[in-house]
Amino acid sequence: MSLQPVPITNLALPRRAINALTRGGIASLEEAAAWSDRALLSLPQFGPAFLARIRSLSADIGGQEH
Repeated sequence: MSLQPVPITNLALPRRAINALTRGGIASLEEAAAWSDRALLSLPQFGPAFLARIRSLSADIGGQEH
């Protein structure tokens, strides 16, 4: 059974982080989780705090699947 992707726009992230991810072509948390830290940090306006939040949300969602 596969879960529906979690849209970036549904996450509790600052608008700036959502905009950076969207401009980078990322539409879901799962897509963001698949990107490397370096690739995410290369997105304009996407910094270490946003990266930490994405990784935390990914871990939270991943833990709920089991």
